[in-house]
Amino acid sequence: MTAPEATELTEKYIRLAFKIANRWAANHPHLHDEFESAAVFTLWQSALGFDQARDVHFSTWFRLQCRSALIRVLRKERAKAPEMFIPQFVPTEKQETHPAERIADPRRGPAEAAEIALDAAPLLRALDALPERQRDVVQRRVMLNQKFDEIAAAHGMSRANIGNILNAALDSIKANHMA
Repeated sequence: MTAPEATELTEKYIRLAFKIANRWAANHPHLHDEFESAAVFTLWQSALGFDQARDVHFSTWFRLQCRSALIRVLRKERAKAPEMFIPQFVPTEKQETHPAERIADPRRGPAEAAEIALDAAPLLRALDALPERQRDVVQRRVMLNQKFDEIAAAHGMSRANIGNILNAALDSIKANHMA
């Protein structure tokens, strides 16, 4: 494509480039400028490289190219500053403390240990309600931290079947007891 044709496409689709960049920046506001820059640069590159003989509309072509460019921006930023991508805990009415703060600590007193045990009671009841095989798979994987191969050998099944049993058990717990 010639430079004048590419310029015409760029002028026509510049608002789309900014719209896509702003949508991505909503989740990562600290990367707003990088997203806009990458989107506009990709728009120009896509306009220059676009082949009108293909049976593809330019906006479709550009969206795919832009998505790839913005993913590259995210990957570069994640490599430079991974701490910026760690999800932050936001307290709610149901859960006021971070789950990591609820882990049993030998330095905590008996009152705190009792409170943690009360929080675990619904989970233990849910575990008891599972069929025996599901309960055993969950206990071995979650509580004893056994590998899928070890659990599969103990049950005489494949790893895939153990994974399916585990997923079914966890889905059952979520659906029936953690609502």
